[in-house]
This record gives sequence, structure tokens and C-alpha cells, in this order.
Amino acid sequence: MGLEQLARLTRSLALARSAGGALALLSLASGLRAGSLTFGELGQYQGSRPGASAWGDAGPVNRLLIAAGSRADLCGLKVEAVHLAWTGGYSHLHRPVPLYPHTGPARGSGFFNYVLTAAPVGDVVAQEGHFALVRLSRPRCIADPHFSWRLP
Repeated sequence: MGLEQLARLTRSLALARSAGGALALLSLASGLRAGSLTFGELGQYQGSRPGASAWGDAGPVNRLLIAAGSRADLCGLKVEAVHLAWTGGYSHLHRPVPLYPHTGPARGSGFFNYVLTAAPVGDVVAQEGHFALVRLSRPRCIADPHFSWRLP
């Protein structure tokens, strides 16, 4: 009886090792392919951009937010290029200045002195892909009495 149990255990261990090896190989293959995943393969953006990379979707915009945060004269920023919800926002800006969405105040309001835009016209201080960080002509911002740090 003891040898029979030992034989079953040995077969179970061999099966577990085989399954573990197969799982390790599948994990490796999946990891190697992960960098080429597209939104379409994940079932997202089927109607608009299924072939777009699923990695770094807002990467260019977020890198420009980082660039804006390093500008000594930054006193306000409007993100015109994309919906603010699809960016890293303050976690990439790292500055306590007003950050406006594309629906925010007009450029002439004086509430911000930089724009992140897909239509780079003016003093382009940084560019990434189709997007640019543009400095407006005002050196300082006017305080916006309606700006709130609270999320809507």
C-alpha cells in the first residue's frame, strides 16, 4: 500500500511540475508580447483606434505636463489637446497652479500662461508627438476667483 501511494504522489508531482513549467512558458511568452498589445486586442476603442498601443496612451501629454511643471514661470496651465480625465493631471504636473480642462476659460482670460495643445502656434517650449507646450505672452496670471482645487 505504501509503494502505491508513493507512485501516485510521484505522478502528481510530475504532473504539477509539467503544469508549472507550461505555466512558466506561457507567462514568459505573454510577457514578451505585452509590449505590443493594442487597445483592439483588449476590447477597447473598437470604433476609433483599435490599432493604437495599449501602453503609454497619454504618455506624450503626461511628459509635457512634467515639462510644464518644471517651468519656473508657470502660474496656470490649460490642457486643450485631450480631455483632462485621460491625463496624469497634478500627479505629473507636480505644481500647485490652476490646471484647466479643454472646456476651461479662454486663452485671453489671463488665468493661465501655458497651454498644452495639438495646434502649436506661438512660443513652443516643448513638443512630444502631435502635442506641444506653448507659452502665452503674459508673464503672470490673474487670480481666478472661481477656480477650485476640489474635484467636481
